[in-house]
Amino acid sequence: MTTITGTNGAWGSHGAAPPPGQDGADGGDASQGADGESLSVFVTEETIQDLLGNNLLQVTSGAGGQGGSGSAANPGTPSGGTGGDGAIGGRGGDLLIDVTGISFSSVMTLLAYGGAGGGGGSGGQGGNGLAGIGGAAGLSADGSDSGDVLIRISDSVFTADARLDLLAIFAAGYKMGGYGRTGSSGDTPGNGGDGGKGGTGGTANIEVDGIWLPFHTAGTSHRIEVTGALGGLGGDGGRGGAATQVGSYGAGGRGGDGGRGSDVGISFTNNHLTGTAADEQMELEFILSGGRGGIGGLGGQGGTDLAETAAAGANGASGSANLTFAGNHIDGGAGTDSLTLTLWRSTFVDTDLGEVWDANGIGVIDVNLTTGIMTVGGQINTITGVENIYFRLEDSSYAPGGPLVDMPSTVYATGNSSANLLVASTWAAAAFSGEGGNDSLWGRDYNDYFQGGAGTDDLAGYGGDDTLLAGSGVDFLEGGDGQDYLDGGTGSDTMVGGGGDDTYVVDANGDIVNDLNGGGTDTVMTGLTWTLGTYIENLTLTGSANSRGTGNDLGNILTGNDGNNTLTGGLGDDSYFIQNTGDNVVEANGGGTDVIYSQVSYNLTGRFVETLVLTESATDAIGNSYANALFGNTVGNLLDGGGGADTLGGAAGDDTYMVNVASDVVIESADEGTDIVYASVSYVLSADIERLILTGTAANGTGNASNNAITGNDGNNVLDGDSGVDTLVGGLGNDTYHVDDSLDIVTEASGAGTDTVISSASYNLTGRVVENLTLTGVDDLTAIGNGVGNKLTGNTGNNLLDGGSGADTLTGGLGDDTYYVQATGDKVVEAGGQGADIIYASVSYTLTGRFVETLALTGSANINATGNSLANTLIGNAGANTLNGLGGNDILTGGLGADIFLFQLGSRTDTVTDFSADENDTINVNAYTGGVANDGLITQVGADTVINLGGGNVITVNNALQAEVLAHITW
Repeated sequence: MTTITGTNGAWGSHGAAPPPGQDGADGGDASQGADGESLSVFVTEETIQDLLGNNLLQVTSGAGGQGGSGSAANPGTPSGGTGGDGAIGGRGGDLLIDVTGISFSSVMTLLAYGGAGGGGGSGGQGGNGLAGIGGAAGLSADGSDSGDVLIRISDSVFTADARLDLLAIFAAGYKMGGYGRTGSSGDTPGNGGDGGKGGTGGTANIEVDGIWLPFHTAGTSHRIEVTGALGGLGGDGGRGGAATQVGSYGAGGRGGDGGRGSDVGISFTNNHLTGTAADEQMELEFILSGGRGGIGGLGGQGGTDLAETAAAGANGASGSANLTFAGNHIDGGAGTDSLTLTLWRSTFVDTDLGEVWDANGIGVIDVNLTTGIMTVGGQINTITGVENIYFRLEDSSYAPGGPLVDMPSTVYATGNSSANLLVASTWAAAAFSGEGGNDSLWGRDYNDYFQGGAGTDDLAGYGGDDTLLAGSGVDFLEGGDGQDYLDGGTGSDTMVGGGGDDTYVVDANGDIVNDLNGGGTDTVMTGLTWTLGTYIENLTLTGSANSRGTGNDLGNILTGNDGNNTLTGGLGDDSYFIQNTGDNVVEANGGGTDVIYSQVSYNLTGRFVETLVLTESATDAIGNSYANALFGNTVGNLLDGGGGADTLGGAAGDDTYMVNVASDVVIESADEGTDIVYASVSYVLSADIERLILTGTAANGTGNASNNAITGNDGNNVLDGDSGVDTLVGGLGNDTYHVDDSLDIVTEASGAGTDTVISSASYNLTGRVVENLTLTGVDDLTAIGNGVGNKLTGNTGNNLLDGGSGADTLTGGLGDDTYYVQATGDKVVEAGGQGADIIYASVSYTLTGRFVETLALTGSANINATGNSLANTLIGNAGANTLNGLGGNDILTGGLGADIFLFQLGSRTDTVTDFSADENDTINVNAYTGGVANDGLITQVGADTVINLGGGNVITVNNALQAEVLAHITW
């Protein structure tokens, strides 16, 4: 090995100390460090033996000398002196290695190390102020820059076993931009000095232009590497002096900024890479690492009575890394030749400095063996006589203390008619096309796209989500990890998916599809009749042939095509996707829980399938004897679960449900059309369904919170609309309606049974051919009948019962009830102790046998009112009425007209409130006198006339004269 080392620059001297005892004298300034020696080494045909006789040349330029430090100042009264200034370090020496016009047949190793910049010197400490005014620290100097490095090789020929091994690098630890020195402390109470700036890392470049390099029969790599220097570290700021009784504290010094990292580059241009007739290889390896910026120094603290800290220095920017690969001519010659291209590129990014990730990276690499064009980042090269291509690419950026980020580079490769081997051992996506020949296309860990073309091809994606297209021939495809797409093309191909959810395209009956146990959820797509192999889950038939698709013991998804398919699931929970009414789904009993997704109306009868989901525009779904789940789509569907406890869900559209089992569940959501259930069993509507029609022998129908329309059948139905404004239609049979809103509509046909409305709201039977109405709850409600003989029954509240025309039965129950009687055949039913009740009658009516207290005649007809044994109140109308209270202490009011107040034996103590001689009212006591007049029974008591019939039977006629009563009494 030949070693050449430059001389390091001398260190600068420190500043001279001030004269001893001189009050407040300043410290002396330091001198600058000397630059390191720069070197230029020229390798020519004349000097090659001296410099490269042993194949290895190492050259290191000189480092810059350290700058001297300023000396401390003397104390003084009233103020101390200023510290001396430090001096900058010397610049690192530059380095050039130039190789020109040589012929070389062995390994050439060139190692170039640039000289480090010298560190700056520290400023001297300020003098102590004896009267409280301390001197300031001297200025700390900046570090110097590292030297630049360039290796340049041009116009040379390398033959036989020649190999390049070029390295431009900065030795670890000290070969970097010079350090800024730490600022010295200010003495009491002076200010601390600022830290010096770090030096900039020198550039490092390798240029290779116009040389000839040979292919080799064995694996021999041409390696070209550049590594940038770190920027120098910024110096820390000095601490401020403490306060005194007569002076304030000193401020801390600011930290120095870090230096910028080295820019690096490799330029490989206009070179000739040539092979012979043998099977040979060409390996090119490029390694680039940009220098990282130096770290800024820490800010110094203030004096003892100030907790503030000065600002730290900024980190230096990082260097770039650039590759130029252009104008090169690669010719492998005859034989089967290979090119291996290795690119390693890394940069550092500090987002705090506003630096951004290099979004472009190296860029696209495209090698086309058919056209003979190779581009690297848009730069054009030519390539011929090469059959096999290997790529190894890593292009990354690093954040300080953060993650590695892969840049979005892409590798393209196109083969030719030969048997090509294209391999991407890379951290970038690869796109390979084999064209003709028996090709091998191999990827790595990114998302690769491979086209095998004609011939017997071997395509392997390995990691990443790969697309492998083999073309014609008997091919082998291996996806590896990731979600891969494998298409063997024509020919009997073997496809292996590996890990991930893979898709296989089968084009020939001889195709073989294999996958791993647990290797993801995989799909075969084919237009042929096909049976899934082990560990493959899904099968999709393509085209329009009447193909058969058969699953396995897994939970399969089988999808038909445009033809009439037979899909057989086997064991497992299978899913079927069908498109035609002619599609046949075959499942064995106990073969899992299965589902069909159908684009057409479909019937599960005869199929051991549990679930049917309609898609597209399919309308009808028919179940079987199992407990089915049928789901519609956005059109109006017919869902019929058949036997079994079914779940029916219609979704949007006006849907129709056929319910055959009471445990069937119908699912609808709000605003999804107007839906109807036909139930052959008693049924309760679930939410958001509007209509229910009972069929067969179903007995009961119950609604929901919507406005329902419920229709009964020919049986005796119980129809309950629940809340909402409902329409209930009974049909034949003796039907019962449950009503909770006075706006509910009950519809019955004439002669369609004896029907009953049970209502928790006031209700009117007018216009409805319903016989009975029963009020429920405790509210004060009204029940109104119609023209038929109604039975109206009240609740525990104060009810109003009006039977209308017809012979009605009105039963009030508890509460103070009001009855309207319009037919003599009306029957009012009240039990004793059930409130104070009143009847309004438009016909003659009697309270006998009814526990009703009050009877009021309405209208103007000459009708009569008869009481009972209770204390009644009888009220006449505008006609001529006969009022007979019978037993009890009654109150009789005749109203207008010539009324007769009739008193029979046992009439007890009665009162006539409005006797009028002018209206020719009559008091009839014949039951007591037998026609014999007896004026002695009548006396005038105040304004009233009292008739004492004996035995406690007394009539008081209010506001009547004895003479008038005697003139209108019937003895």
